[in-house]
Amino acid sequence: MKGMDWKDLQLVSAIAGSGSASAAARALGLAPSTLSRRVLALEDRLGVVFFDKHKTGYELTEDGAYIVEAIEPMELATAEVRRRVMNCTQHRPTTVTVTATSLLGLRVCAVLPEFFNEHPNIKIALSQSEHIQDLNRAPADVALRATVAPAEHLWGQRIGSVGFVVAASRGYAEQVDGITDPAARWVVFDETLSGTIQYTWERANVPDERRVFETSSRHLHLEALRCGCGLGLVPDVVARDEPALVEVATPRPETRAGLWVLTHERLKNNPAVREVMAFFARRGREMLGVQELRAT
Repeated sequence: MKGMDWKDLQLVSAIAGSGSASAAARALGLAPSTLSRRVLALEDRLGVVFFDKHKTGYELTEDGAYIVEAIEPMELATAEVRRRVMNCTQHRPTTVTVTATSLLGLRVCAVLPEFFNEHPNIKIALSQSEHIQDLNRAPADVALRATVAPAEHLWGQRIGSVGFVVAASRGYAEQVDGITDPAARWVVFDETLSGTIQYTWERANVPDERRVFETSSRHLHLEALRCGCGLGLVPDVVARDEPALVEVATPRPETRAGLWVLTHERLKNNPAVREVMAFFARRGREMLGVQELRAT
């Protein structure tokens, strides 16, 4: 059809997936004004209104949803073509280094067999790191991180959201009167994790004298909670999967973060890196059990 450009249809699909022009623009490396202008121009050319624009984001119209439904198979077919071209042209396996927090890393491993079946010429080197800045300092290509706002020099896609809850062993939860109990013991992170959501919340809400156990390890943090050492702030997806823990309280919304798959700006066009990021973006919500969240 005259006036229909596949690249513009991809913009429509990106907004539909994120619910926000700004989030879609970040993922595509475009200015939000440029993305909005191109979508409006496409609507004018085709005579179709794809979105109703609200203060809280973009919502597909009935016509928009009808058309976006047809875009997804085209995107999957395009990704499959890229994969096959890569398999034909790459004689040596390419290694992509992925960094994730220790707890996320376990979930990454669970879906990697599927990735290797799809991409026999890509190797994964998985490293454990708790700091998003490690992506810029260490030899890592891709990071899976829960963060409120990624650094400006990073490029990627928000694939869901992660909330945090205060949890404890069932036995310890029965000993205290909630998180306001002045006698409650707390398991917290030390200064090596400063800047994380958990560390920031702990320093703002837990008195120093109540922080009885500090650690830089997420696994030791979790084990201390299982053993009944005290209360602790943990991702809600972790709390749900831990039969030894019970939820004591849900903090205010500022403890909610986006789950992102990120890379260096300079690597965003690397074919292997793009395949790794596309895979985790596709499997991210299922892999991590996070709630889908409209970005605003």
